[in-house]
Amino acid sequence: MENLLNTMLTLDKAIFFFINKTLKNHSLDTIFPFITRLAEPPAIIILCILMFILGRYKEKFVSVFILFTGYISYFLAMVIKEAVNRPRPLELYTGISVIGKTQSPAFPSVHSTLIAVVITILCFKYKKLGFALIPIALLVGISRIYLGHHYPTDVIAGLLIGSLLSMLFLGIEKFFQSLRDL
Repeated sequence: MENLLNTMLTLDKAIFFFINKTLKNHSLDTIFPFITRLAEPPAIIILCILMFILGRYKEKFVSVFILFTGYISYFLAMVIKEAVNRPRPLELYTGISVIGKTQSPAFPSVHSTLIAVVITILCFKYKKLGFALIPIALLVGISRIYLGHHYPTDVIAGLLIGSLLSMLFLGIEKFFQSLRDL
């Protein structure tokens, strides 16, 4: 078991350095900060406000659902982050590229958690649109690594937390709808 964990951590570090250093270029330095902002609370709140104002009943419900699930997911990710207290790569390694500032521990990536909430809910509520947005979630995750803030496992954990919590709440919603339809 210890060998598996060591192998996983070695792979985690190798992928981090590949994305952070080997892929380094001026264009990505410009694009990835923008992509990472798509998963920040202000961007998600603006999306939900627009859906609520411009949408029909379904969009109003979905916007509130995203905000509720996002808030719970954010809180859970922050609790896990403080409990695990994994140092960020910039705290352990010199010579890495870091764009932007951050102060909280690394695991899990809250950006990945939040974008997973949005994309998962949109996938279930608007199938074609949601699935077309999956690459955005992947790009947000890659941007967190590229910008020097997270290891790949931080991103994967964030994506899992956001997706699983969204599916749980979607399942609860479906259960209550079935009760209403009785």
